[in-house]
Amino acid sequence: MRIKIFVLFLLFNITFLFAQSNQIISFSESEKSLLGQLKKNPNNLIALEELGDLYVSVGNWSKAAEFYYKAKIEKPKVANYHFKYGGAVGMMAKEGPKHKALKYINLAKASLKKAEMLDPSSLEIQWVLVEFYTQLPYLLGGSEEVAWIHAIKLQKLSSINGHFAKAYLFKADNNFENAKKSSIKGLNLISNLNCVKNSLKKNLSCIPHNNNLNYFVGIAYNSYADQPELAINFINNYIENYSLKDSFSLDKVYYDLSQIYEENKDINMAIRCLDRAVKINPKFKIAISKKEQILKRNAR
Repeated sequence: MRIKIFVLFLLFNITFLFAQSNQIISFSESEKSLLGQLKKNPNNLIALEELGDLYVSVGNWSKAAEFYYKAKIEKPKVANYHFKYGGAVGMMAKEGPKHKALKYINLAKASLKKAEMLDPSSLEIQWVLVEFYTQLPYLLGGSEEVAWIHAIKLQKLSSINGHFAKAYLFKADNNFENAKKSSIKGLNLISNLNCVKNSLKKNLSCIPHNNNLNYFVGIAYNSYADQPELAINFINNYIENYSLKDSFSLDKVYYDLSQIYEENKDINMAIRCLDRAVKINPKFKIAISKKEQILKRNAR
C-alpha cells in the first residue's frame, strides 16, 4: 500500500471568511451570546454544538473539540456529536504538535466508528470513513481494505454513491481505467433519475446523497461524458450547497469550474471563476498564474 499524505481537511474543509472586520464582530457577538447561554445552562446542547461549529469556522480545532466533546458526553447516542468531534480532533492531528498526532488520530478514529455504529445508514459518515482510511498513512492505521468495506456499505445504501466511492478509491490507487468505469456506471444511473431527466434544474434531490456527490458527478460529466453543461450544473449545485463538512474547498472548486469554461471557450466565465477562487484564497498561486496565462493568450 502506498503511504498517502494525511489530509483530514476532507472532514472539515474550512474557507476562512472571517477576515473582514464586520465578520469578526459577528464572530465575537455569536461567541459571547452562546457562552452566555451556556453560563445559564451548561448542558444546552444547541449552544454546545453551535459553539463548536463557530470555532471550526475560524480553525480553532481545540475549542471546537472541547464543545463537541461536552455535547457527546451529554448525549452519547447522537451520532452527529461523535462525527463532529472526530473531525475536530482529526484536524488537531493534522495541524498540532507531531508528537500528539497519533493520540488525536486514535480519538478521531474511535469517534468516527462510534458515529457509524449509532447511524450506520448515514451516507455522510460512510463517505468520510472511505476518505479517512484512504488518506491516513498505513503506519497510522490507514487501510485500503477498510476503505473498500465502507465503499461497499455505501453501495448497499445507494448504488450511485457506491459507484462514485469506488471511483474515488480507484483514482486514489492510480487505477484510472477502473475509476472511469465506475464513474460511468454512476452517470448511467443518474441519467435515468426522474429528477435529472425531467427537470430544467438538474439535481440529485430524488436520491440520498451528500453534497460531495455533486462535485464528483460534475467532474465525471466533464471528464467521461463530454457534457460540460451538466458538469457546470452539478458543480454549481455543490457551490450553492457548500458547508463546512464538504470535502473540496471553494477556491479549488472555482478553479476546476474555470477550467471547464476555458475548455469550452467561455473565457469571461473562466476569468470570473478564477477571480472568485483568488478572492477566497489570495495565496492561490496556480489560479493567479492561470488567469495571467488566459489574459495573455487572449490578448494576442
